[in-house]
Amino acid sequence: MRLLGWFIPEEWWPWVLLGLTVGWLVGLVRLRTLAAVGTLILLGPLIEAWLDSLPGWVRLGLVGLVLLALLRDVLAFFLGDRAADHAVGDFTGYLLRLAFWTLTLPLRMATWLARRTLRQERMP
Repeated sequence: MRLLGWFIPEEWWPWVLLGLTVGWLVGLVRLRTLAAVGTLILLGPLIEAWLDSLPGWVRLGLVGLVLLALLRDVLAFFLGDRAADHAVGDFTGYLLRLAFWTLTLPLRMATWLARRTLRQERMP
């Protein structure tokens, strides 16, 4: 439960469950939310062990996806669902273009260096 402890201390989980249960009884919380939190608490150690077994680059990718989902939710709150979808889609496209540009940078630098060297040899 180390990962969940980043957000809510373990001592507070019974109170969180109690509050969600009362919210479900009053009608403020859906049953699926209550079931999701309960499942997350029960399967927390298994999820933690699975995440610890993944390579670091996969974990970074998962963190990036979670951050994109969080950004989309925040934008959906302020702008609406469709505008948030478009904004996050454009941002993701920009990030992918930047990643591919960065991956091809050494090749472009080698090409530039080769052209410059060949051009100087022809000049004399």
